[in-house]
Amino acid sequence: RSALLFAFHPVCVESVAWISEEKNTLSLVFYLGSALAYLRFRERGRAPLYALAFVLYGLAILSKSVTATLPATLVVVQWWRHGRLSWRRDILPLVPWCALGALVGLLTAWVERRYGGAAGEGFDLPALGRVMLAGHIVWFYVAKAVLPVSLAFFYPRWTIDTTQVAQALPSLGVLAVTAFLFLRRDRGRAGLALWLLFVGALFPVLGFMNVYGFVFSYVADHWQYMTLPVVAAAAAAGAVALCERVPLPASLRLAPGGALVALMAVLSFREAGQYKEVETLYRSTLQRNPGAWLAHTNLGTLLLNQGHPDQALAEFRAALAIVPRYPEIHSNAGDALVALGRAPEAITEYARAVALEPRYTPALINLAHTLVAARKPAEAIAPYKAALELQPSHIEWRIDLGVALAEAGRPAEAIDSYEAALRLDPRRADAHANLANALLQVGRPDAALAHLRTAYALAPGDSRLSHNLGVFLYTRATQAAAAGDLSRAIAGYREAVAVAPDFAEARADLGLAEVMAGFPDRAVDGLREAVRLKPESALAHAYLGLALSRLGRLTDALREFDRALDLKPSDPDIRYQRGLVLRALGH
Repeated sequence: RSALLFAFHPVCVESVAWISEEKNTLSLVFYLGSALAYLRFRERGRAPLYALAFVLYGLAILSKSVTATLPATLVVVQWWRHGRLSWRRDILPLVPWCALGALVGLLTAWVERRYGGAAGEGFDLPALGRVMLAGHIVWFYVAKAVLPVSLAFFYPRWTIDTTQVAQALPSLGVLAVTAFLFLRRDRGRAGLALWLLFVGALFPVLGFMNVYGFVFSYVADHWQYMTLPVVAAAAAAGAVALCERVPLPASLRLAPGGALVALMAVLSFREAGQYKEVETLYRSTLQRNPGAWLAHTNLGTLLLNQGHPDQALAEFRAALAIVPRYPEIHSNAGDALVALGRAPEAITEYARAVALEPRYTPALINLAHTLVAARKPAEAIAPYKAALELQPSHIEWRIDLGVALAEAGRPAEAIDSYEAALRLDPRRADAHANLANALLQVGRPDAALAHLRTAYALAPGDSRLSHNLGVFLYTRATQAAAAGDLSRAIAGYREAVAVAPDFAEARADLGLAEVMAGFPDRAVDGLREAVRLKPESALAHAYLGLALSRLGRLTDALREFDRALDLKPSDPDIRYQRGLVLRALGH
C-alpha cells in the first residue's frame, strides 16, 4: 500500500517528469537501498552488509546531497524499533556516515554560496526569521502531502516579517506537535518517529542553510520528495490500523485504499501533462501562479530563442513588473530589443542591468556590442574593459575591444588589445587581420602586411581575409608601378591575384603592368579573365585592347576599345589608343 501511494503521489511528478530533478529518483534508490542494507547489518552483524550500506550511502549522497540526513534517519528508526539508543550499537557505526554527510553538506553549502548565487539581498533573513520560515515550510509540505492539489512548478515566495507575531505560530505549532508526541512516546513511538523522519528529511531545505532556489520560492515539490515515503508509510499503517478497528467484509477492505490510489493516479496523470514540453510547463505555471516572475523570464527566453522577440519582450516586462531590480531580466529585455532593432532602448536596459550588478558580464558585453553596432564605439570601451577585468583571458572580448578602440580613433590602444589577444592565442586569424588594419592606421605598413599574410595563412578559405590581403598587395603594387618599378609591381599584382582570384582590378592592372614591361602575350589571358569577372569595367576592356594591339591583333583590339568607350565614352586615353589602332588599320 505504501509503495503504491508513494508511486502515484502527485507531488512526485515533478521529480520524475522534470529531467533536472531525476537525481531525486536516483538518490532515493541508493538511499533506501543503503537503509535496508544497514538494517540487515544491525540484525545479522555481518561486515559486508555494513560495507554495502556505506557504499550505497556514498552513491546516494553523490547523487544528491540532501540524502546526508540518512544517518539521523537510521538513528530514529533504531530508536523506534528498540525504544532506546546505545552509543556502541546505534551511534558509533554511523559516525563515519555523519562525517561524510557533514563534509558533503558543507561543500554543497559553499558551492551554493560561491557559485550558485545563494548569497546577498535575497538571503539576508535573521536567525529568528529563519526559525519562523522553517515552521511555514513544514506545514506547507504537510498540507501538500495530505492534500496534493493546487500544485505549481513555482510557488509564491513568502515575505517573512519577524515583527508579526502571527508568523511565529507555524513554528510554535511544530514545537507543540513535537512536544506532544514526545510526551506520548510511552504509549507508542511510531507517531514521534514518523514526525521526526518527516521533519528531518526536510531539514536541508527548511531555511537554516541558503539554497539558491529560495530566490524564487521557499518551497518546491521536488524538495519534498524525500519525505513522501514517510507519508506513504504513515498512511498505509493508519489504513491497516483502521481496518483492524472497523470490521469490514474482506471484499471491502481493499476498496478505500484502492480508491485513494486511483485518485492519486488520476491527479498525477493530470499533473504530468504540463511537463510534455517547456513552453507548456511555463504557461501552466503562470496560470496557477501569475506572480511567478521566473516563469515569465524563462518563457521569454524560450520565445526569444524561437524567434519571437516581441512576445519575449512582453514576458520580460511582466517579470520586471514583479522584480524590477533583477539585472538578468533587464539584460534579457535588452536582447529582445536588439532582435527587434530597437538599439537605443536595448542600450538603456543593458545599462540598467550593469547599474544593478556591475559585475554581470553578459550585460556588460551586450551593452558594449550594441554600442559598437549603434556607431558609438567610444562608449563601448568602458564596458569592454570592465568585462575583461572580470575575465582577462577572454580572447573574443579583447578582439572586440580592439575594434571599438580602432573605430573610436585610438589605433595605438587597439594594437595593444589585439596583441594581448594574440598572446592568448597566436592562431587567431581575425586578430591578425584587425591588428594589420590598426598598424596601417599608425603608419606601419610592413608590419601590417606581415600580419595580413599570417591571417591568410591561418584561414586561407576566408574570402574576407583573402580580399583584404589582395587589396593591400594591390595598393602596394600600384605604388610601385607609379614609381616606375614594374617588376615589383608585377610581383605584387600576381600575389594579389593569387590570394584573391576574383579581384578583377588586380588582374586588370597586372595585365597593364605586363604590357608596359613588354610582355603583352602574358597579359592577354589575365585581362580576358578580368573582363569576364567585371564586364562593366571600361579599363579592363581598354587594357585588353592595348595588349592585343601590341600583339598586332588590331581588329580584336579595336573591338575592345569600342566596348570600353561604350562604357566610358568621355575617356580621352581610351579614345587616343583607339585612334592609334584605327591609324594602324589605315582608317
